[in-house]
Amino acid sequence: MTRFLRILLVTAWLGETSFGAEPAVRVAIMQVGDKLDGGKPPNLGFMKSWCAQAQMKCTIMPLPPQRAFVELQANRVQFVMSMDHQIPETHPQKIAKVDSANIVVVASKPATDCKSLQSMNLASFRSVFYARKLQQQCPGLQLTWTNTYGQGMRMYRNNRVDGMIGVEINFMRSPEAPAQVIDSDVISQVGVEDVWLFGNDKTWSSELASRLTTALSKLTPLSQQAAPIKPLHPKPGAMDGDSWPSGVQRFPGRSGTRALAEAYSAFFPISPGKTSLPDSC
Repeated sequence: MTRFLRILLVTAWLGETSFGAEPAVRVAIMQVGDKLDGGKPPNLGFMKSWCAQAQMKCTIMPLPPQRAFVELQANRVQFVMSMDHQIPETHPQKIAKVDSANIVVVASKPATDCKSLQSMNLASFRSVFYARKLQQQCPGLQLTWTNTYGQGMRMYRNNRVDGMIGVEINFMRSPEAPAQVIDSDVISQVGVEDVWLFGNDKTWSSELASRLTTALSKLTPLSQQAAPIKPLHPKPGAMDGDSWPSGVQRFPGRSGTRALAEAYSAFFPISPGKTSLPDSC
C-alpha cells in the first residue's frame, strides 16, 4: 500500500506544471563540462527559455552526444538539441534548425590552413565528428580525446597538446574556469555546423514538436546574443567550393578574451557543415 501511494505521489509531482497537468518532457542538451567543476552549460538557459516559450514543463538533461542519441532512440528522452553527431545505430529525426555554431581552434598560433595544422596535436571533446572531419581533410593533424573542455584546456595550458578544437560558445561561456580563453590565446575559425532539434519516431511529428517549433521563431538564437563585429576578410563570395585560393588566410587569428566576447554575430561566409581550411597543404 505504501509503495502504491509513493507511485501516486511521484506521478502527481511529475504532472504539476504552471501550464496545466501534463507530464514533463525530457530534453537532452550536450554536456561539455564536468559537474564537479560547477556552473551551467551555455545551452541550458536557452533550452529553459525555449520550453517556457512553448509552455511546456521540461526536464533538461545534459548528456554526452552518444548517450543523448541512444536515449532518444529508446524514447527515454523525447527531444535532443544538438549538432548531427551521426551516432551509429540511431535514427534521429530532424525537426527544426535551431542555430549555427562556429567551430574554432584555440592555440598559441593561427590555424589558417592545413599546413599550419600539419604537426599540431589538438585536444578534442569526446571524439566529435567535426574534429575527425578536419583531421581527414588535413593529414598530419593529431587529435587527443578528452572528457570535458576543461580537461582539454588544462592539457593545453600544461603544454601536453598544442591547442584545442571545439565550439566557440563553449569556450566563451564555459562553466569551467580552465576552459576559458585568455588574451594570449589565438582563436581561428575552421568551420560551421548546424544545431538541430531532434525527435524520434514517436515525437518528431507530435503536438509537442509543433509547440517547440512555433516557440523557436520567437527566440533570439544563442549565437546572436552578443555584440557583432565587422566581417573578417576575405569578402563573401571569395570561397571556391571548400577550398581557398593559395595564400589566402581564411580566418586570421584573433586574440582570446576580447575576440570571443565580440565574435558571436560576425558574418562568416561559410556554408554550415563545411570546414574553412584549404584542402591542399
